[in-house]
Amino acid sequence: MYKVLLIAFALSACNFNRADPKIVAQQREAKRREAVVKILTARLEASEEIQGEGIGISGTPSATYESFKLLDGLLSDTAWLQLTYSKSPVMRVYAYQALQKRNKAMTEEVKVRLSHDDASFTMTGGCTSMPNTVRGYVTGTLDSSLFIMVRQ
Repeated sequence: MYKVLLIAFALSACNFNRADPKIVAQQREAKRREAVVKILTARLEASEEIQGEGIGISGTPSATYESFKLLDGLLSDTAWLQLTYSKSPVMRVYAYQALQKRNKAMTEEVKVRLSHDDASFTMTGGCTSMPNTVRGYVTGTLDSSLFIMVRQ
């Protein structure tokens, strides 16, 4: 009887050590997703310009814009809200854009805060580029002194 109990205990211990394949797959997917989010976030934070869907006269697809679109599908509203505090003005604007599409209540709070943010960046779309500030973007105004700086 003692041997039977010992064998039963050993078999049950083996079953406890065997991970559920569904849980393992979910964990792998979560790690993969986290890695992709880190790469895309780093790419946007390193960028010095907000890009539209197409760049140049031929409308070449923008890698920066594609990164934003992919990240938009992966992040929650709360994660975008956290990114409005990024050191990168480009990331703050992309985060504001994402929230503007998804969560109007959060957008208003962020807009008030960012309306005092004078960090500058470049906006590029099609075959035009122009300087802007975070404040100018969220309030819909452009600072004419930025254009003077570009001409010099």
